[in-house]
Amino acid sequence: MVSCKFRPGLFSILLVIPGFLFAQPNITIDPAEINVEFPVVGERWQGALNIGNEGDGVLDWTSEVEIIEAPDEVRAPVRDNPGDLIAVFNYNQENRHCSPVGYDPTNGLMWITQAADQATIAIGFEDDYSNARLLRRINTGVCYDGAFARGLLFLPPFNTNVINRYDSQGQNIGAIEAPFPVKGIAADELHDWLFLLNGETTNIHVFTLTRDGNFGEEVGVIDNHLQYHDGNASFGIEWVYQHQGGQLWMLAPPSGRIYQIAVDTRNWLCESSPQNILVFPGGEESQMSAVAHDGDFFWAGGLPSRTIRVYDDGLTENDWLYIDARDGRIPSGITDQIGITLDFTDRIEGRYEAAITINSNAPGEEEVIVPLVAEVAFASYLEVVWSEDAGFPDLIDFNDMFGPDIYVNFTREVPLTVRNAGWSDLVVESIESSDEHFTIAFNPMILHSQEDTVVNVSFLCDEIGLYVGDLTVISDDSLHEELVIHMRAESILPPIIALSVDEIEFEMREGDAEELQIELSNDGASTLRWIGSITRDSTVVRDGSDFANLTLDPMAGEVAPGAPVNLTLMVQMGVIDSLQEVYRITILSNDPATPSFEIVVTITALSIEGEAALLPSTTELQAAFPNPFNSSTTIVFGLDKSAPTRIAVFGVDGRLVDEVVSGDFSAGYHTVIWNAEGFPAGSYLVKMEARGVEIQQQWVRLVK
Repeated sequence: MVSCKFRPGLFSILLVIPGFLFAQPNITIDPAEINVEFPVVGERWQGALNIGNEGDGVLDWTSEVEIIEAPDEVRAPVRDNPGDLIAVFNYNQENRHCSPVGYDPTNGLMWITQAADQATIAIGFEDDYSNARLLRRINTGVCYDGAFARGLLFLPPFNTNVINRYDSQGQNIGAIEAPFPVKGIAADELHDWLFLLNGETTNIHVFTLTRDGNFGEEVGVIDNHLQYHDGNASFGIEWVYQHQGGQLWMLAPPSGRIYQIAVDTRNWLCESSPQNILVFPGGEESQMSAVAHDGDFFWAGGLPSRTIRVYDDGLTENDWLYIDARDGRIPSGITDQIGITLDFTDRIEGRYEAAITINSNAPGEEEVIVPLVAEVAFASYLEVVWSEDAGFPDLIDFNDMFGPDIYVNFTREVPLTVRNAGWSDLVVESIESSDEHFTIAFNPMILHSQEDTVVNVSFLCDEIGLYVGDLTVISDDSLHEELVIHMRAESILPPIIALSVDEIEFEMREGDAEELQIELSNDGASTLRWIGSITRDSTVVRDGSDFANLTLDPMAGEVAPGAPVNLTLMVQMGVIDSLQEVYRITILSNDPATPSFEIVVTITALSIEGEAALLPSTTELQAAFPNPFNSSTTIVFGLDKSAPTRIAVFGVDGRLVDEVVSGDFSAGYHTVIWNAEGFPAGSYLVKMEARGVEIQQQWVRLVK
């Protein structure tokens, strides 16, 4: 049995009027008992308790919640081992101390002190600890511990009697005075308790926390905790009220571990230490550190680590009954409605029983008990999800998924995941469409807990236009037997791709260049979008020299209906190391009938050496390639008949720089390479002499 009390103080206001009786309140509570019908695992139930005052005086009341019965086990979330590292954030500077001190659940912020910088920061993050971002930074002085409760951040400057308070935006709303120097601080929002670690005695004093964020009365002192965390003094404390088997967590600095301690709150005595977790694993200085709990896991920082780390506490927080007001004052003739929430999202089936006790100053009704019972059962729960690119969760929008490319007489499909997110078997009887253009092939099935299946919803039409329909999923989901999903698709006539060639053949020699125009047209009714690529069939590995270099200009674009474009295919023959190569130009487009069009390019090499070579008609020096060049360039020359030949390179001043080749050559084409390694960048003149006569010259440019 767990007893949770909220007693910020009762105030009876009695109006004394000479000659008349005292004015007295008269409490009414509706309903007298709460029986929750058909609650299911995975859901939240919300109701209300109406507290009224039919008397003449002011009614003061407080509440007490007693958990009588609840299943001990929970199914979710699934936990790993205590101390498992969940996440790491790089919001600390090396050799700068930092301590996570308090979590703001409303805004999803973890507050972290940075004592060396006399500042405190707030980090926001997603449920899966992604997208961590710095959202607040406030100047707070040197603080090592803190707490967040009642929408306020409590920060005591180190070992002083002052506790500064800040709202969730970081605005300082004023300080409160403690009766002793405060070394550590924690809070329990469920019971409205504030825990202060006395810097002089190491005792932990427990005060009530008022609604305006101030001290109430002292309700207890915990003075036997040292033996449960190795007898080590600690600078930080944390209280997690959901941990019913051990609410107090304290750090043992030499070991870098936090110890869970079970506290009997009736007499405020520590009784046991169920577990301890290593949260400072790398020798980080933890002497003056604190940790904070975010409702699921622990955060730790320290010195000199550059990281802030999140660790699994190995526990599932055991809270299921909430009331949104714990005390109040009601004038005569007024009724207050107090919200009640039962949270079974992380629960299992079973009987949940509690008693809500309302204590008041109403004569004869000082204590009224409202029993609460919920028999929770497992339930099947249907989820149907699809890509956000297709409009999830609002509707299945084919145009969101495929853009304008929804074409008449062509099918488009959107995959749907049908899932049983509940804990009992789910019978999915049918999935039906209200419009014949949207179809889905589905057979009745049973999905076990957490099981899913993927089905495709298809759209096909034979006319342009806007089509809408509903997809109805029939199942035995305990919440909704019918799930209706809206669908939308707007169709147009498709583009039709056409190219002037599908096969090209070239016969080329080393150094040759060819250029060819290819016409790409659109014979359809919608804009054609395309992108091209060039691949080679050969698997020959070359050392930096290509058989041929093919380029296509442009390589992508759009073609309006009836407005063809010309693509320029350029081929530069490189070094011949095979007789023939095959290249493929692939054009991908949004033509649904021909999404991929291929042009086969065959290049046959013509040898420039040997008897089979074609003889040039004259003696000539062909263009060097590449030009400009980085380290070497290829020089091709032709002889109509055998002759002594010399190829030489000169500088811009006419001085001989290098003799590339000199000797007797036979008729035909010849290739030589000028290696310009070691020569400075600049322009050079290549001259060819045959039979002692200068035949031709050309400029080349060396770049570095």
